[in-house]
Amino acid sequence: TPGAVPVIMLPEQDKGSFVFVSANGYGFIGDKGELSTRQKKGKVIVNASGSKLACCLDLDESYTDLALMTKSGRLIVIPTEEIPSLAKGKGVKLQSVASDDEIISQHC
Repeated sequence: TPGAVPVIMLPEQDKGSFVFVSANGYGFIGDKGELSTRQKKGKVIVNASGSKLACCLDLDESYTDLALMTKSGRLIVIPTEEIPSLAKGKGVKLQSVASDDEIISQHC
């Protein structure tokens, strides 16, 4: 993608998952085995649609919930089983975020 800037480099692993959340409240779970590529230029995983990647968390099997907080102080706790698994993309809206706000904190 022209103008794309790498924001995170992930180790190649076959088992487990990552949770990707953009600052505008969209996110999904990505399987570690589907994230690797043989291309030298890498692979685009998250389409943040004019936003930025707010978090990329290693999802341990014991984690049952994901908590997201915005700059304005809004907090939501989402069961991880309700977050869809995708190979790449924008994800689904996990939290409604105003145009002048953004996700700033996350925790499993």
